[in-house]
Amino acid sequence: PDCRDIKILNLNNCYLFTHELLEHYTLAYTISPTPFMAFILEVSCGDADNGTRIPFVNDFIFCAAWFTYANLLCLENDMWCHICSPAPDNVIFDGVSISLSCKELHSSIKPLTAI
Repeated sequence: PDCRDIKILNLNNCYLFTHELLEHYTLAYTISPTPFMAFILEVSCGDADNGTRIPFVNDFIFCAAWFTYANLLCLENDMWCHICSPAPDNVIFDGVSISLSCKELHSSIKPLTAI
């Protein structure tokens, strides 16, 4: 079921994540490059300090949840430019915020500028 109205992400009817937690990760990586594993460790340590007996999810599940959440965000007007219009032809993003780990680098991955 869709739980957006109560700010919960339902991942494959197996895991529930609050939007607050997912927004907390978004804030963490926009302030400084925070890998998923570092954030998961932070949450896990906080849970342990609070006496939670249920372990936090692994990096694969949290990563899937966060990218699912990111796909649901309404970002239509976030790239507004008073010169180019609300939909510029090109947008350049900071490559530090979201990057691939070394284990995911393959020879088939090329920079967007490669021809």
